Amino acid sequence: MERQPGSAGGIGPAYLQGFKTAAHYGADRIIQMDADGSHDPAQIPNLLKVEADLVIGSRWAPGGSISGWPISRHMLSKMANWSTRKLILPGVRDSTSGFRAMTPELVHEIARQEVTPRGFAFQVSNTLLASKLGYSICEEPIHFRDRTLGESKISINIVLESGMWLLRTTWRQIFE
Repeated sequence: MERQPGSAGGIGPAYLQGFKTAAHYGADRIIQMDADGSHDPAQIPNLLKVEADLVIGSRWAPGGSISGWPISRHMLSKMANWSTRKLILPGVRDSTSGFRAMTPELVHEIARQEVTPRGFAFQVSNTLLASKLGYSICEEPIHFRDRTLGESKISINIVLESGMWLLRTTWRQIFE
C-alpha cells in the first residue's frame, strides 16, 4: 500500500489520515480499531448499535475485559485511565481505547484540530474534544485480547509524551 501524506510521525497523524479518508468517501460511521488482532471485528455491531457520536469500546466499563496482558500493561492502562478520569474526563473509564465508532461530524471536528499528541494520548485528546464540544459519548464493554500480530509501540517516550500532554491539558483547564 502506498504511504499517504501525513501518515508518518506517530499513531495520531495516521489515525487522522484514515478518519479524513473515511469521511471523504461518505462513511455513516467511522470505526477505529487496531490491526494487530486485539480488537475483535465481531464486536463492531455492538459499537454501531449504540446511539452516540463517539462510542468507545471499553475494556474498563462494567462487562469489559482483557486477556493476555502482563500485569505491567494492566497497571499502565489503569493508571492512565484513572488519572485522565480524575483530571480531565470524569465519567469516561477507557479514554485510551483505540476501538471506537464515530460520526462523520465528530471526525470533521477532529480533523479541524491541530494534532498535538502524536502517540496514544491522541485517543484521550479526541475524547476530550468530543466532550468539550458537546458530542455524546458512550462506552460499550468489549473483550480485549493481547495482540496476535506485530509488537507494541508503547515506549518510554510515548508514556512521557502522554503524561506531559495530560499535565499541560490539566494546567490549561485550571488556569484558562
